[in-house]
Amino acid sequence: LDVLNIQGVQRALERLADLLGKIQKALGEYLERERTSFPRFYFVGDEDLLEIIGNSKNVARLQKHFKKMFAGVAAILLNDENNVITGIASREGEEVKFLNPVSTVEHSKINEWLTMV
Repeated sequence: LDVLNIQGVQRALERLADLLGKIQKALGEYLERERTSFPRFYFVGDEDLLEIIGNSKNVARLQKHFKKMFAGVAAILLNDENNVITGIASREGEEVKFLNPVSTVEHSKINEWLTMV
């Protein structure tokens, strides 16, 4: 209750709540743009999509999300440096090697290299 006695606290909290609302709206619009650029992002929730975008350079860390976006795909096969996608694997252990591996270095945007996969 001592907080209520601080001068201007209500106004400051209202301003912060308004700013938070604007930030949440902007984040929602950004995530929608990302989903529009790669429609399979619609298969993952907002928190997962933020993790995917935030870790787009660390493909190995994103493994758990591929099965949500691609039916029948349990994992992405990577080279030793984890920067070239060499194929895909099913839950049953079947592997499909790509004729043209996809470099996540050459195609730095996640929606670019995911489209190529």
